Amino acid sequence: TRHVLTEAEHRHPYQAPRWDYAPTGKLRIEMKERTSEPLRKRWADSAKRRLEDVLNDVVLGLVVVADATRARRLQREREERERQEAELRRIEAERQRREELERRQRLERQVESWTKAQQARAFVDEVERRAQAKDKSTEPGSELAEWIAWARRHADRLDPLKPPGPAEGITGSQPGA
Repeated sequence: TRHVLTEAEHRHPYQAPRWDYAPTGKLRIEMKERTSEPLRKRWADSAKRRLEDVLNDVVLGLVVVADATRARRLQREREERERQEAELRRIEAERQRREELERRQRLERQVESWTKAQQARAFVDEVERRAQAKDKSTEPGSELAEWIAWARRHADRLDPLKPPGPAEGITGSQPGA
């Protein structure tokens, strides 16, 4: 029934209850647990039978709902684990794809560098051959000899297969580096 405010409650009506409850003489047990299965979750006294007479059914119903709830929780946990494992597999596949792409790009850069080094060496050899054919000086100390030496060192720096000289240090462009 609707609650009638007392004299003390009139001073603070927002603290007073809205309803007064009185026993009906009927007992009722109800589970608020939601299940996707059509399980019985409510028992009450009736004209034909009192709740005390069906307590075994109530306990059995509680166990059945608890089992269904547990099974649903375990299913959700399994699905979550599977989702996480799939995500880890996806991340690993993406990491492998990126590594493969980087390896390909590194190989292509090394091939380009090696090709440039080969072309530079061929060019320098041709410059030296033509200079000698025209009797131009390629003796040590000449301007052309200095340029040829510099060009060969540069070709060596470009070549990813040539180990670095003692003064050059490691460039990290060698295969496998």
